[in-house]
Amino acid sequence: MSPILEKKNTSAPSVFLPAALLREARRQKGLAAVDVPSVCILDPDGDIVRRLRQTGEAQPFEAWPCYHTTLDVFTLADQSVGIVGCAVGAPFAVLVAGFAMALAAGLCGLGQGKAIAAAVDAMARQPGAAARIQTAMIIGLALIESLAIYVLVVAMILLFVQPVK
Repeated sequence: MSPILEKKNTSAPSVFLPAALLREARRQKGLAAVDVPSVCILDPDGDIVRRLRQTGEAQPFEAWPCYHTTLDVFTLADQSVGIVGCAVGAPFAVLVAGFAMALAAGLCGLGQGKAIAAAVDAMARQPGAAARIQTAMIIGLALIESLAIYVLVVAMILLFVQPVK
């Protein structure tokens, strides 16, 4: 067993409770413990938040303790409603870009390894066709590598395009 897991009591309750995480974030940011609105909306692409901000209907919720998102508050049917915009956009783009590159690199490496193994096996069985097999293998490897390059381009777009400020 790994040394880090030797003294781990898996039946003990987790110390990462939502209330404890919120309390610590509020302490670090110097925020008062204020209740968020009882109704909150998740706006994944930020269109609703953008419109509410432009019309002046939404105001930032200053006591929001989250590090990666912002909460705006507006009134709907005489009730205070919270809305978190761009929850799947820019704040999480670094995570998505990193995961996409890791996945693309790993799968492209696996595909290239299988392609090279198959090509070497084919050249061993048919030495006379080695030149044609090698040419096809190199073209195939370039196409496989292009998939990783496409993922890199998408990752760069995720990192450097800011949907809402």
